[in-house]
Amino acid sequence: MSPGPPVSYRVSQSQLVTEQFLQLVALATEQGRRRLVLRAARYVMEELAYAPVRFGESRGVLPHLDLSLRIGFAPPLYVEFAIHEPSRQVFVRRFGLYG
Repeated sequence: MSPGPPVSYRVSQSQLVTEQFLQLVALATEQGRRRLVLRAARYVMEELAYAPVRFGESRGVLPHLDLSLRIGFAPPLYVEFAIHEPSRQVFVRRFGLYG
């Protein structure tokens, strides 16, 4: 397996987001979609670390915080996140299942 593209953004999420993601994985396990969700999550995290400005679609801007709000999809997962371009940081706000 190749190491993938170089990381150019730091991705972080709160403990609450991590706990919610683990609950989401438990639900996906019950639904028989665990493997699919984990594969999608890996893809999402790679996109957020490498090219978050090209992943998903814009949901607005918080100019006073210099944050770009976005949502990205990797079926059956979606992720809401914010990008602080000056510091090259990505903040994961929420993961969810759809479909």
